[in-house]
Amino acid sequence: MEISQARSEQIAEFCSNQRCSVKLENLAFLNAGLLVAEQVCKWRCLPKRFDNWHSFYTGVNRWAKIDALDRVFNEKRSRSIIHIN
Repeated sequence: MEISQARSEQIAEFCSNQRCSVKLENLAFLNAGLLVAEQVCKWRCLPKRFDNWHSFYTGVNRWAKIDALDRVFNEKRSRSIIHIN
């Protein structure tokens, strides 16, 4: 389950702005979070393509604290903007 670049642009307004020290794109954070949720796995078990699991955990945790993830999924329900393959 992954979100495409085109779909991620539709929900960009709901995602937190990256800090200047963060070199990862919002799309990578979304896809890492979806993978952890889908596989019901620990952050430490992310595939190697996600590189440093702790960076993803920190970013997604920050989004959760500001309710960004809730806004994304509420928008998904109302407009069906996320199509999961």
